[in-house]
Amino acid sequence: VAVGDLWAGAEVQLKVLRDGKPVDIKSRIEKVPMASASEMESIPELAGAVVGNVRRGNVSGVLVTEVEQGSPAWMHGLRPGDVIVAVNRTRVASLNELRQAVTKLPPRAACALQVLRQGQYLFLAFEFEE
Repeated sequence: VAVGDLWAGAEVQLKVLRDGKPVDIKSRIEKVPMASASEMESIPELAGAVVGNVRRGNVSGVLVTEVEQGSPAWMHGLRPGDVIVAVNRTRVASLNELRQAVTKLPPRAACALQVLRQGQYLFLAFEFEE
């Protein structure tokens, strides 16, 4: 079983090498707290999502804190906890940079949002509303 497939509260037995010798370690999977965002707001281009600035470790971006089910943002694949890090491969580290990137696009332009979701980077095809 992969550790990433386990739920919060599950106990795991790990075998690791320490100083070249095998060691058994018992551990418990803990829930990772949601990063908190500052300056949370809705922006028209991400209709249905509430976003804010975030710095999580050495990753800066725009944290999606809420997404209304059935909204354009939901239908394009955004989910709470996603961190938007780029628009069409242009790095965005803040709400201001996200706004600048999307306002440069022509109306109803299709683009790719790069998001960090649960430690994995993925691209979401997105068409911004007029």
